Amino acid sequence: MLTDLEARKYASYWHGGGGSPLYALTSTGALVKGVHQEIDECASFAVDRPHIASDLEELRQLSDYVKAHYPRGPVDGWSDLRW
Repeated sequence: MLTDLEARKYASYWHGGGGSPLYALTSTGALVKGVHQEIDECASFAVDRPHIASDLEELRQLSDYVKAHYPRGPVDGWSDLRW
């Protein structure tokens, strides 16, 4: 299972910009409606592009993290997690 820090880092790589569910995870730790769909869309994008298909495992782990913690509001101290 991913740590909070790993989940934040992976979400930061894949989010679709401000306002997207993965951006909410990146910035606040919140797991909001649409986060599963955004991860699925990222995986569909990656599978068709061999140079980033290796990232599918990262997305699978992020999906497992989200399933284990969804739904969740903002997390105190989330922005202090640094890599």
